[in-house]
Amino acid sequence: MRSVLLITLVGAVGIVYGNVVSPTGLENDHHASVDQTEPSSTGSNQVIDVENTAMIDHDSLLNNDTISDITGNDHLDGNMESEEDPTAMSMLASPGQIVQMHNIRRARHQVGPVRWNANLANYAQRWANQCHYGHTNDPRYGENIAMGLPTWESVMKAWSDDEEGLFNFQSGGFSVATGHFTQIVWKGTSMVGCAAQRCARGIYFVCEYAAPGNVRGQYRQNVFPRRY
Repeated sequence: MRSVLLITLVGAVGIVYGNVVSPTGLENDHHASVDQTEPSSTGSNQVIDVENTAMIDHDSLLNNDTISDITGNDHLDGNMESEEDPTAMSMLASPGQIVQMHNIRRARHQVGPVRWNANLANYAQRWANQCHYGHTNDPRYGENIAMGLPTWESVMKAWSDDEEGLFNFQSGGFSVATGHFTQIVWKGTSMVGCAAQRCARGIYFVCEYAAPGNVRGQYRQNVFPRRY
């Protein structure tokens, strides 16, 4: 499942949504979105792209063995040329710092910590290195991507802090405005791996999650209000 949020300094960009069905037959709560606006990294009309996908397949939830099976090239097809050698791009934050940013937010919402998984991180890096802004569309994990923001702190703010207040904890359920937040604090997610790559249109941030969140009918069991 996928949602897209595009933010500009001069107004919101229109988006179109359509249903996606998971390989297991369960309906996914994120919807496919279509928007032809290209990310831009300069000027007052800068577009910040933030996307989330969390396709569900409960028969193939990742563990350390199965994650190692998804680090191949079979579906990588970049079309945005990288500005530099991928290995030269700094993560901009250490794995521990990225995990901490996730776990601070998860603790606020009464769920346990995630741990870093190197195979998921390698997979995220391989995708980010392509500088192809879009989703891998692999059904086995959740995925957040962003471009046009400068740091992991700003990315996490866009994905989580800016969406938290929009989520209805009483009714639960999916909202196109809160899918990144609910993936980050999803109780059933236990592993994360992230990467960043400097591309022609800005820094490309990618995080992969296992098990994926945003499963229809499971919000009340996985997304909780803040603990004050």
